[in-house]
Amino acid sequence: MKSRASHRARIPLSWLRFKLLTAHLSPECEPIEAIAKFDYVGRTARELSFKKGASLLLYQRASDDWWEGRHNGVDGLIPHQYIVVQDT
Repeated sequence: MKSRASHRARIPLSWLRFKLLTAHLSPECEPIEAIAKFDYVGRTARELSFKKGASLLLYQRASDDWWEGRHNGVDGLIPHQYIVVQDT
């Protein structure tokens, strides 16, 4: 007889990270769009890497210097000095 643990559904980590990053947002709140001014290579696993001109989604400010956001389906930190926030 198989144990119950073998029947559990697996939830992708990317979905869990997205839910954690966006849990604070109200339903009418939408991510902010931004464009990369420069190439950036992340220095830690939490920092996103992107090329100049890349389209980014910003969820919230993590600090004065960083945003929590998404690029190419990956969630992480985006440096504020490397982006231009699009007018809404």
